[in-house]
Amino acid sequence: MKSLYLLITTVFLLGQSLAHAETSDFVKRAIVTSAIDAREPIDNLEIVSDLDKVFFFTEVINSANTMVTHRWFLNGRLEAEVVLKIGSDRWRTYSSKNLVYPNHVGNWQVEVTDQNNQVIGSAVFSVQ
Repeated sequence: MKSLYLLITTVFLLGQSLAHAETSDFVKRAIVTSAIDAREPIDNLEIVSDLDKVFFFTEVINSANTMVTHRWFLNGRLEAEVVLKIGSDRWRTYSSKNLVYPNHVGNWQVEVTDQNNQVIGSAVFSVQ
């Protein structure tokens, strides 16, 4: 019974670590996607294996006339930062990252930070 509990807990934690997105009072959605269509993400990626580019879509609320930053990390190392202007109290925006194989294989995290450098949203994915 103890080993079954350990197995269930491990599976749950692994599932949480792959494609979870963290949101806040200011970020309604934070999604890694293969494309944007009509200002919306077309999918929600957990694992990337054959794409040359991915997008990080963010829906920001209650933050008109501010800036947010998308920070792209590969295996814990900062790869890119993109500053984005928020134009209204409901604003959809995105940044993108070109992927070069095998240089960009690994575990990615993308953070959204506010003007005070506080993390207000994030998402994770892996490139294989």
